[in-house]
Amino acid sequence: MIAVARASPDAIRDLIHDRGDGTYEVTLYVGAAHPVNGTVRRTAKKFIVDSAFPVGNKGGRRYARSTDHGNKPMDLELWPMLIEKAYAKHMGAYAGMAYFGDGLDARFESAIEELLPTGQMESKPTSALTAASATTLLAKARQTNRPVTMMTPLALKAMHPTLAKKWNLAEWHHYALRSVSVDDQTLSLDNPWGKDHVIDMPMSDFLTCFAHVQIGPPLSRSAPDAVPAAKNMG
Repeated sequence: MIAVARASPDAIRDLIHDRGDGTYEVTLYVGAAHPVNGTVRRTAKKFIVDSAFPVGNKGGRRYARSTDHGNKPMDLELWPMLIEKAYAKHMGAYAGMAYFGDGLDARFESAIEELLPTGQMESKPTSALTAASATTLLAKARQTNRPVTMMTPLALKAMHPTLAKKWNLAEWHHYALRSVSVDDQTLSLDNPWGKDHVIDMPMSDFLTCFAHVQIGPPLSRSAPDAVPAAKNMG
């Protein structure tokens, strides 16, 4: 979700409508592959959700959570939890989203595509990239308002323990592109957990620690630096 928000905050805003009665209408673009040619066709499907979300054993949010701080519900960004709740409703339950572990990387590429009215995420292995080509690829994607995610391998800590510790990276986990420095050949990444973000990582370390890059279609609206405050959506 944060990858789409970074590419175009308005794309996220367009998904959520405050109904004014404590509930929200969330639009997902639900698709199915053509049985012959594999082309995915998606149609808009609306889900009504409220702002009650699952909590964990320690009282915190069980899945997506706001990184805002405040004493009142309206002080918090709701958009990640609202979209995730709509997707859970689409899948039948929160547990239905998960294919591995805690569900935090649940059905990731399918889920992000269902935030987009058209287009698909295209995956490229980092083994096919050099530091220079990766910098060019990611900078161009950022400039053209494309959502970009990247995934670490399952055995990252065994394969590259020093770098995994240095950058505090999670295994088998998706991150979203925040920014790219062409001159320095570095990039910064958002961790969707809301903590342990990656700042100014050399492209060489990125290519070592990440297995794949996923790039979505260009989104039609501009991408200001701030991600959307979902409490103001509607």
